[in-house]
Amino acid sequence: MIIVLMIFHIIVTLFMVGIILLQKGEDFGAESVSLRGPGGGNSVFTKLTVIMGAIFMGDCLLMAALVRLESKVSKVVSVSEEEVPGSLLKGRIKKK
Repeated sequence: MIIVLMIFHIIVTLFMVGIILLQKGEDFGAESVSLRGPGGGNSVFTKLTVIMGAIFMGDCLLMAALVRLESKVSKVVSVSEEEVPGSLLKGRIKKK
């Protein structure tokens, strides 16, 4: 599951970088760089950036939760009475 989320995360990241690069640059005089030309249309790319950013954050949180859940599951060790030495159990078992 994590591998599928990582592949999805990489695709979302590349798509978000592409959207950001296609946005119109701010006007800073001669240093202004715009890959889309002087036309408008910034609002569509701005909305797509916000949507992709939200998907990116959700994916990050989901991956973090899954990794944490998997680490907790791998730490759980089932210990039966046969595996524990008798000296460890003597002091903790109270007989009624």
